[in-house]
Amino acid sequence: MLATYITLSNTLEKFFHPLVEVVIHDLSTEKIIHISGSLSKRKVGDDSLLEKNLLLKETELDKIIYEKRGIAGQTIKSVSILLPSIQKPTYMMCINADVSIFETLHSISSLFVGNTHPKPASLFQNDWQEKVHQAIFDFVTKNSWNITHLSLKEKKEVIRHLFESGAFEQKNAADYIADALDLSRTTVFNHLRSWRNK
Repeated sequence: MLATYITLSNTLEKFFHPLVEVVIHDLSTEKIIHISGSLSKRKVGDDSLLEKNLLLKETELDKIIYEKRGIAGQTIKSVSILLPSIQKPTYMMCINADVSIFETLHSISSLFVGNTHPKPASLFQNDWQEKVHQAIFDFVTKNSWNITHLSLKEKKEVIRHLFESGAFEQKNAADYIADALDLSRTTVFNHLRSWRNK
């Protein structure tokens, strides 16, 4: 059984390397008996430093994700799992993930996403293509569709919405909208012809 847990811990660490460390504790000796990864710089044989009695009373321990600081001050998110055995939990697996890189990415993305100003009206007032983009996005969002995986039926509904909104009054609008929706020019014109005939 322990060999299975060791294989699992090695696989998890390898898959998420170098962001994850997996530690297996022996609750009977309160020692680390296996460790994959090196976030904490601990090694096999080190004291577990676990609150043993408290952890054994916690029936939903694996549902608690908590934060702590790593050896370099990085933010670590952890979860502990009591590993089942024949009589009672004998081992505990602790999975530690370094999330500091995601905190950095979040800060950087916030700078890019948040650092915007209203677009100059004089620059965009005649940009009908940008208005088509916005109209498509608003209509698709309103209908809770996936804008990157629209079905042919959904694309037809988008074209109908744009038609009724007057988007096709612009020169070359049909060609542009066909490209935007990844449809042939013929398909778009067939839809337009049927609606105009009505």
